[in-house]
Amino acid sequence: MKKVILFALFILSTITVQSQLKIGPNLAVPLGDNSSLYTIGVGADAYYMLKDEIPLFDFGIGLGFMNYFGDEQKVENEIIPVDNFQIIPLTAAARISFLDIIYFGPDIGYSFILNEESTGEFFFRGVAGIEVAKTVKLNGFYSALSKDSTFASLGLGILFVF
Repeated sequence: MKKVILFALFILSTITVQSQLKIGPNLAVPLGDNSSLYTIGVGADAYYMLKDEIPLFDFGIGLGFMNYFGDEQKVENEIIPVDNFQIIPLTAAARISFLDIIYFGPDIGYSFILNEESTGEFFFRGVAGIEVAKTVKLNGFYSALSKDSTFASLGLGILFVF
């Protein structure tokens, strides 16, 4: 295993690439059965993307935090509050660009669940966006957690490029 890691570090050190750090907030609305349990999601994402090795294609890693605010449920004439649902997704990210302003691609990885018995689940996010300035990107996304059932949401975000 040490040899594989050392070889990967050697290969990465010989490649001359530009990198970008992207950080920003996002909002999401839960879909499906979860839309009655949670009202809205608020979070933040950070990406470290490698650029220019392959034209029009960027890849990197992503780390985020998302908090879905719990709603109240009425069960047999009793109102029961639903706890917030919090996740930390850790992903591999890829983006394909068109005309240097439009981009799309997946984030695929693992999402750590902070407030349930489950430790985590498979995470997927499809992202499409537009570059409004060299340092500002607006994007829309569909994200889903999947293990026994699917927790999906639709959202909007803004990323600031450093």
